[in-house]
This record gives sequence, C-alpha cells and structure tokens, in this order.
Amino acid sequence: MLNYSFIFKNESKPDNIGNMNNSSNFETIVVINCILNAPLMLTSITGNALVLAAILRTPSLRSVPSTIFLCSLAITDFLVGLVGQPVYIASELQYSAGGPLYKVEALITASLCGVSLTTMTAISVDRF
Repeated sequence: MLNYSFIFKNESKPDNIGNMNNSSNFETIVVINCILNAPLMLTSITGNALVLAAILRTPSLRSVPSTIFLCSLAITDFLVGLVGQPVYIASELQYSAGGPLYKVEALITASLCGVSLTTMTAISVDRF
C-alpha cells in the first residue's frame, strides 16, 4: 500500500532507503501543478476572448437579454485566466504561506471564482 501522507505534510525526513525526502516530493508536485496550469491559463484566455469577440461582432447576439449573463461569465473567466491563474502560479512557486502574495492570491481567486459561480447561478435561474 502506498503512503501519500507526504503530500499533506511539509517535512524533511529521509525515507527508508535514504534517497529522497518528503519536501522534494512536495516541491515536485507543486512544479507539476504549475506546469499543467500554464496551458489551461492560455486556453482560458483564448477561449473567452473568442466568446467576447463573437458577442461583440454579432449584432443578433447583443439583442438577446440573456447574453448579458454569458458576456459577464466570459469576462470573469477571462480575468481568471489573465489575473487569477498567473498570481496562483507565482504564489505556489514562491510558497510562503501567510506572505503578502499568498493573501493577494487568496483574495483574487475567491473574488473571481465567486463572481463566476454567481453568474453561472444567475444563468441557471434565468433559463429555468
């Protein structure tokens, strides 16, 4: 049975063999997380920019009242990719829990994701 407790602890104890310690495993996971987050950030920016461009270039889409919610969701998700994810990546790579970047990242992430979830709720209520 594998023991994954090193993910949740930030300890520097050698394992039974003495090769690798838990903090290097944790750092590896953080780096992999940041590497996987970078293409998702670019996808979020590109996709939501295309949605906003389609709404702005198509007059028939601008006349539908529910398009306001869709435009709001696209703007919020665009800002998540443009602001939220880069700050998250920088915060993870810096890894200073309680530091100023960590607090800013928590505020930005909570705000943008909260607005995004509220907009999705409004779209659901509007279509119901």
